[in-house]
Amino acid sequence: NTRGSGSITIRATANETAKLQLVGAAGAVAVGFAAVAGAAAVAITENTLANNVSATVTGGAIRAPGAITIDAQSTGVLTANAFAAAASVAAGIGGALAAGGATATNTVTNTVLADTLGTPTIVARGNVTISAANTATFNASVTAVAVAGGLIGGSIGVSTITNTDSCNVT
Repeated sequence: NTRGSGSITIRATANETAKLQLVGAAGAVAVGFAAVAGAAAVAITENTLANNVSATVTGGAIRAPGAITIDAQSTGVLTANAFAAAASVAAGIGGALAAGGATATNTVTNTVLADTLGTPTIVARGNVTISAANTATFNASVTAVAVAGGLIGGSIGVSTITNTDSCNVT
């Protein structure tokens, strides 16, 4: 049993910040009559945030002459930055190939719960508030650069960003 002389707040909070930066680089040079050069660079970043946040009153009694608040909150900030650069040069009769790829992934899978279990007695002269909230902020940047030079040259650059927020708020 809990008694208060004013308002009563039961709060569970999770605050997370994840920042990941990755750089990948590669280079190749070939010189000769039949020169072949190749370079590839890859940068992969992945942030995952998984919180279980619970503010629960189980059985018993809460009495307050003011308000009663049962509140669960999860706040996350995820930043993923990826940069990949590849360069190749072939001097002579031959070819050069360069490939660069970068990907950034942010994933949030939170469970946020504000609840009463076991039929507790809650008596308040003010408001009774039961709330749960999930807030996720995603920041992502990717850059992929590929440069090739020679009699025959080719380059490929690929960039992807994926942000996912899957939250169970009760």
